[in-house]
Amino acid sequence: MNTANLNLEKINLDDTINGTMLEKTNNNMQKIDDKYGELKDALLKQTGKNTLTEAITYIQTLADNIAFLNSSGNASSSQILAGKEAVVKGTVITGTIPSRGAQTIIPGTSNKTISSGYYLSETQTIQGDANLIASNIISGKSIFGVAGNAKKQTIINVTLDSSANSTYAGYISGYGAGIDHNGTLVIWAMSSTTSYEHINFVNTSIGIGTIGNGWNITSHDTADSVNTPHACTITGLSAYDTINVILKPTAVNSSYDYVTIQVTVTGS
Repeated sequence: MNTANLNLEKINLDDTINGTMLEKTNNNMQKIDDKYGELKDALLKQTGKNTLTEAITYIQTLADNIAFLNSSGNASSSQILAGKEAVVKGTVITGTIPSRGAQTIIPGTSNKTISSGYYLSETQTIQGDANLIASNIISGKSIFGVAGNAKKQTIINVTLDSSANSTYAGYISGYGAGIDHNGTLVIWAMSSTTSYEHINFVNTSIGIGTIGNGWNITSHDTADSVNTPHACTITGLSAYDTINVILKPTAVNSSYDYVTIQVTVTGS
């Protein structure tokens, strides 16, 4: 019998039952009881339990948890938030994922991304714009999924043709054209000559729209001043992106003081 652990007394075969053997047995039992008491007190103290059975159950639970921790988890430091720790297969791992605070992403002509590899610790905002509405976007175009319904700004080209009547073209001191929101084209011109201070617009080649006001007026107040704008209109041009107007002064009338301008209008 090995007695090294508890320092028990060795019982020899020649010890008498009523003498030495009983004495040694009693001493050994006392030593065993003392060690049992020390072990019990240590276990209860370390586990915080009240009974040895509770302490043993607690230790078994700890052993099971340790076995679980030593076999569980597959995360790496790059998958854990920086400054935080986790136990993976029994090893404490410190995270390295940086934290990103609040930021605002402003849309543009190219794609915007939220960089990967960050923990988004605060709200990430994609900036909106109250002006991003259909009526502010040209028809046929879209911005961030909003389809436009606004008409394009019409380009108007106005030319004074002086090739065949350079003398009469010289009387014209100003001219131009514009289009309103209803698609009505307004053409105007004025003369700097007192004998021909009025403008008589004549339909020569109106390829688009409908003749409106201000055409073929040949009777004027001869007392009007020079450089006074006179105008004519063409309606129904809202569908055109480009309108070309050619003004060609072809005649004058000294009785009613006007310059006749032939008008050509085309569009695309």
